[in-house]
Amino acid sequence: PSDELLSVICGYLIKGQKFDADCHKWYALGVKRELRITSLYEAFLASSDREDAGNIPKVVQMYFQYNNTLPWQQKARLYAGLITGGARQTKLYQKYRKTIGEFAVRQMEAGHISDDLVVIYEELLRSGGIYEETARALAGVLFTRRLTCGDRGMARAVIRHAQLKDTQVVPLVNGVAYYRSFTDDYCIVLEDNRGNSFIDSVSYRDEAMMNPAQYAESCFALMPKCAEYVLYHFYSGGGKEFSRKDEAHLKTLLGLEQLNETSRAELLLQVFRGGKADGRDRLLTKYLQEADLKPYAPSDRRFLLELMTENRMFADVCRLIRTYGYELLPDSARVLILSYAIPENGEEEDAFLLGFALDTFRHGKYNDVMLSYLSSHAQGAVKMLAEIWKASSGFGTDTMALEERILTQMLFTAEYVPYVEQIYENYYAGGGSERVCMAYLSWFSHGYVTRGRAAPEHVFLQIWQRYLEGQKLNEACSLGLLKYLASVAGTGSGWKEKHWKTAERLLDVYTGRRLFFDFYRRFPKELGEKYCLQDKYFLTYPAAAGAHVTVYFRMEKEADFHEEEMKEMHGGLFVKMFLLFPGETVQYYIMEEGPGGVYLTESGCAVMGEGAAEMSAGAEPWDCEAAGKEGSSGSAPERRTGSSGNIPDRYVRINRMLRRRLVGDTEALVRQLKEYDEIQKKAETVFKLL
Repeated sequence: PSDELLSVICGYLIKGQKFDADCHKWYALGVKRELRITSLYEAFLASSDREDAGNIPKVVQMYFQYNNTLPWQQKARLYAGLITGGARQTKLYQKYRKTIGEFAVRQMEAGHISDDLVVIYEELLRSGGIYEETARALAGVLFTRRLTCGDRGMARAVIRHAQLKDTQVVPLVNGVAYYRSFTDDYCIVLEDNRGNSFIDSVSYRDEAMMNPAQYAESCFALMPKCAEYVLYHFYSGGGKEFSRKDEAHLKTLLGLEQLNETSRAELLLQVFRGGKADGRDRLLTKYLQEADLKPYAPSDRRFLLELMTENRMFADVCRLIRTYGYELLPDSARVLILSYAIPENGEEEDAFLLGFALDTFRHGKYNDVMLSYLSSHAQGAVKMLAEIWKASSGFGTDTMALEERILTQMLFTAEYVPYVEQIYENYYAGGGSERVCMAYLSWFSHGYVTRGRAAPEHVFLQIWQRYLEGQKLNEACSLGLLKYLASVAGTGSGWKEKHWKTAERLLDVYTGRRLFFDFYRRFPKELGEKYCLQDKYFLTYPAAAGAHVTVYFRMEKEADFHEEEMKEMHGGLFVKMFLLFPGETVQYYIMEEGPGGVYLTESGCAVMGEGAAEMSAGAEPWDCEAAGKEGSSGSAPERRTGSSGNIPDRYVRINRMLRRRLVGDTEALVRQLKEYDEIQKKAETVFKLL
C-alpha cells in the first residue's frame, strides 16, 4: 500500500488497541517506511513476539533511549532485543547498559519473569557478577518454572511439594502458568473450572525459566539465611546427606515456616544419625532438647529415645515418654531412666512411674532403686508382687510394706502365692502386725481343716506356740492345730508327751461340744478309747458355710433309708457320725439344697475298717487307720487305755474279739471271750436294775 494508506491502516489499528501478532506486519512496515505516526514504535514492540526480539530496528532502539514509558513487558522485549541482536559492542548498547541493569534489578524485586526477562537477567549476572543485592533480588525469580497445557479446559494448576507446608495454586492464562519450585520432589495436579482434578490424563509441559544450578550456590553463599536458597541447597537434586559444613545453616532450615513437620522431623533424624556416627555430641544435645517425637515412626522414636539416653538427657526422655509412652524405650535404657526419675519424683507414688517400673520389671530388668520404689508402691497381681519380693530380698531392700500387701491380698483373694512361706517368715521376723499374722495363720488353718489344703508346718508350730503361751485362739486355729497333731500321730514318728497333752486338752473341748471330725481317728488308740471313738465312723461332706445338707442312709439288711440333716461342724464341713463295728457297712446318699432346688451331690457305702491286713504281733489297733501306727505300738503312755482311765470298755472288747475272729486267732479269741464273760457276770452281780 501507499504511505498514505499505510498510515491510515496503522492509525486505525493503534486507535483500536490492536496489538496481536497479525497486526505486527503493518506496524513493522510503517517503521520500515519511517512513517510519522503517534505510538507507532510502541505498537511495534507490543505486537512483536519473542522471535522478533533480535530484529528490532535501530530507529526504534534509539527512540526509546530518550523517551521510554513502556510497560515492563515491552521494555523487556526492547532490552532483550538489544542483547540478542548482537549490539553488545555498540555505543548504543553501552548507553542502555546501566538502564538495563537497573531495570533488571527492579523486575527481579517485583518477581516478574518472562523469556525476555530471562535474557536480561542472565546478561546482568554474566556481565555484572553476583553481589548480595543481586542475590537478594534474584531469589524471587531464579526458581520460577513455566507450565504449559494445550487443554484450554484446564483452569488452574495445584503444585504440592513433599517438603513444604503450603500448596501452590496458580491460574492457567492462555494455557500457561508460572510457579516456584525449590525442590525436585513435587507433583502437579490440574483442575478445571468445575473443580475436577487431573494428574496423568492431561498432558502438559513443565520447564524451568532459568538454570538455578548455575547461580543458586553462589547466591546461597551470599545469602545463607534466605529461605529460597536454603531450601534449594538442602532439597534440590533429590536431597543431600547432612554434613558437618551444613551445621551453620541447620538452624535456618529448621526455622523456616515453609517447611512441614514431616520434613523437619526427617531432617532432624538425619542430623541425629549423622551426629551419632561423627560424635557431634554438642550438636546432638542442642537439637535433641527441642525434639518432638510426634512426626516420627515408632522405630525412629525408639532410636531418638535411645540416643537421648546415651547422651544422659534423662529429663528430656522423661518428658517425652510421658507423652508417647515408655514402650519404645529399649531395655538397656529403662533402668537408667527410672534410676533418674524415681529420686527426682521424691520417691512419691506416681501412676506413670509405677506402671513404667512394673513393665520394666516384667522385662527382667531392675536395680535397687526400682525395687525399693516397687516395694513401697507396687499394686497388682499377687504373683507379680511375690516376684518383686523375691528380687528385692537379694538387694537387702526393706520389704515390710510389700510383704504386708502380699499377705493381705492373698488372704482377700484366696490365691496361693509363690514364696509365701518365706514372705511370711520374713514379715513375722521383722515384727509384722499381729493382726496380719493371725489372719495368715487362720487362713491356712481353715483351709487345712475344711478343704484339706496343704499348709506350711510353721503355721501350726506358731499356733501351737501361742496356745502354749495361753493366747486365746480362734476356732480355725484350734482345729487346725488339733488336725496337725493327728497328722503327726498318723505318721508313726515324732509323737511325744507334749503332743499328747495338747491333743487331749483340745479333744476334751471339742468332743465336749459334740464336734467330731474324721481326723480324730488318726490319734493313738488310747486317745480313741478314752473318747469312745474306736467304733465311730465319720462321714464328712464339704460344702458352703451355712448350706442345708441332708444325708439318707441305711444299715446292712435295712430296706428303708433314714433321713437326717448333717451337722455343720466348722466352716462348711458337715459330718454325720455312725456307730459301726468292724466290717459293718452303711449305704448313703447326700442331697444339698441349691439354687432352684435340691440336688443329689454324693452317694456311696461307708465301711468300718477291719484292721486285719494291718495287724501285727502284739498290736491292738482300734481301727484300720491306727493299725501298725505309733499309737498302737505302745509308744504312748500306758496309763491312757480306756474310757474309764485304765480298763477297756465293752465296745473296745467286742471290737477286739471281732478282729481276732477275722484274722483266725482262735486262741486269743477264746481268751477274750472268757474275760468278757467274767466281766459281764461281775457287772450283773454288782449292778442291779432298778
